[in-house]
Amino acid sequence: MDTKILDEKLEKFFNNEGFDVRVSSNKDFAYEYATSTVYYSFLVPKMGGELHKKYALAHGLEYDCGSFFLGLLHEVGHHFTLDDLEEDEEEYCMETKKKLHGESVEDNFIYFDLPDEKLATEWAINYINKNKAKLFKLAIEIQPIINNIYSKLETVRTKRKFLSC
Repeated sequence: MDTKILDEKLEKFFNNEGFDVRVSSNKDFAYEYATSTVYYSFLVPKMGGELHKKYALAHGLEYDCGSFFLGLLHEVGHHFTLDDLEEDEEEYCMETKKKLHGESVEDNFIYFDLPDEKLATEWAINYINKNKAKLFKLAIEIQPIINNIYSKLETVRTKRKFLSC
């Protein structure tokens, strides 16, 4: 799946905002500290994405900007909050994440409340609340690109179904 155009649009938007990050699609949302790369995914886990949105709305998010933007900006939040944790907090987060499976509502909320995840979500909430117009403009700009990617995914999925009959 070619996401280069979307990667470039998102990277340009973030760099215009003064965020020195790279952007790339991946199988999951993530932030890579070593390269300052924000990864996004088109496959937002239904439970995780919806629960994260619910969590953010309960913690001050003023409007539902969708799981994609929330997840994306949450990862940018890691970029800005990575130095806000003490070493023992980072260790606690890593150890706890190893024990979680994300298969239950409880696991998801434990994950969201981990200090590093909570800081990144708080950063995203603050950014979203202060920049609704910018995000709306970006959404209008990238929606056709995303629709095109999804239509290609559907074509591939349909062909696979057809070929496997």
